[in-house]
Amino acid sequence: MSGALQDYDYAVGRAPEFVPIYLNRGEFWLRTGNPDRAKSDFDRAIALKPESADAFFGRANASRQAGSFDDAISDYRRAIELAPDRADYPAALDDASKIKDDPDLASAEQELFEA
Repeated sequence: MSGALQDYDYAVGRAPEFVPIYLNRGEFWLRTGNPDRAKSDFDRAIALKPESADAFFGRANASRQAGSFDDAISDYRRAIELAPDRADYPAALDDASKIKDDPDLASAEQELFEA
């Protein structure tokens, strides 16, 4: 996977204002269990394109993976405002809300992310 990361880093160096690079690298960080790095890339995507529902959704996933459910819920809501037709956004919001309200579910989810 380090080859993919090198490719993303190279692309950022060549086109630092191109939002899809940050979205893709953020997803890479999520898949490799690095929510803080993912959040940083999604933050950059939001700074470049504040109307990007995908960036808010990605940052919500990073916050959820880090166990920051309030932040995740806030970003899921923003993603839904920006792209109300996306069926996966409300489902993710609903899941995060349920997990936040149930400490056993939250603990189980954190164990999955850490595995």
